[in-house]
Amino acid sequence: MAPLHATKALSHSQDLAIEVIERIGSSISMACVLFLMSTFLAYQRLRTPSNTLLFSASPANLFAGIASLIGRAGLSRPNAATCQVQGFFLEWFMQADAWWACAGALNVMLVFFYRYNAEQLRRLNPIYWLICYGIPAIPAVFSLIFRKNGKQMYGDATLWCWYSTNYMMVRLYAYYIPIWVVVSLAMIIYTLVGIKIHRNNVLLHSIQATPLSNLCSRTFEHEVTYSAAPPRWSLPGENDLNGASTVTVSAPPFRLGHCAVLKSMFITFLTIWQDDSNFSPSDRTTMAYSRVAFLFFASNLITWVPASVNRVYALLHPTEPSFFLNVFAAIVLPLQGLWNCIIYLVVNKTFFKEIFREWKVKMQRGRKVPDSTTESRDIGVEFNDLVQSDEDEHKMQDLLEALKG
Repeated sequence: MAPLHATKALSHSQDLAIEVIERIGSSISMACVLFLMSTFLAYQRLRTPSNTLLFSASPANLFAGIASLIGRAGLSRPNAATCQVQGFFLEWFMQADAWWACAGALNVMLVFFYRYNAEQLRRLNPIYWLICYGIPAIPAVFSLIFRKNGKQMYGDATLWCWYSTNYMMVRLYAYYIPIWVVVSLAMIIYTLVGIKIHRNNVLLHSIQATPLSNLCSRTFEHEVTYSAAPPRWSLPGENDLNGASTVTVSAPPFRLGHCAVLKSMFITFLTIWQDDSNFSPSDRTTMAYSRVAFLFFASNLITWVPASVNRVYALLHPTEPSFFLNVFAAIVLPLQGLWNCIIYLVVNKTFFKEIFREWKVKMQRGRKVPDSTTESRDIGVEFNDLVQSDEDEHKMQDLLEALKG
């Protein structure tokens, strides 16, 4: 049976509107990605762990923006290089952004649970590059070289060249299911972080409360072993001062209540955005990285929820595409680079204010060109003053000679 092409249900004006939206969004996104990458490489102070996360996802945003910029230009010739390259870039690089969001969440877990520092996180970057770009490359390359009855997998997908209508289920297995697996993993990590923060807060408040013990309390026992320093002189019959003690702290039982996931993520969000001016430098670095990672994750939700709804609807109604859902997906999918650039500017706003202030001073200095007329006038005044002073000196000498005579 001949394949059903969903694009026939959209009018020419609707196709044109979708293409214009895609190209505008991808142009903005690519400009933002180039700004992020150039400033990160130009200024050493911007090469922090949090900015490194955004920079690592920038190549994916750049190539996904190139693919989105092609728009629907390759749909007329599905077997041509334009269509195939577009489908290859979309399959490989657009989902890599979600993998980097999961890597950021994993680093937050390592920092909060295992106290990883900046150097330890930096050592993980090569592994993250291999995973976040290597795993999405497998289905992308396979789909590029695979042929079925002489036809390629990349073809008409309404918005652009991607998996054609003959491979509707492949869209789920090779794209949306992996994306939502890593997004869900990131969500679980932030939930665990929120639970840990909430437990610490409960324990802290219970220690400060009076009385410490009550009917619905839990007991935490911590054994402390101490020993005295070796004496310089030993007296006969003196006993060693070694022993152990047990500290008991009572705290109310931990309960998250209803909507545990949302509550834990909300706790995480509030914690990482609190004032860190009194924190140590390492804790401030932790908070900065957590903010970027959490915002990065939130931007992925903004991107993939509408796109996934559109593809599920297309799977259920392959011959009746929704123009509204396609427009919504065309808006959010090319803007991954824009969201990351906004996060980049918000987190580094103080540094960029200093840079713009320096540029402004340099531009003002460059505009101050000396006026030749004013300069010559100043020279003339100085010369006249000099001549006048010489004449006064001669008159004074003549007066002295007359007095001597």
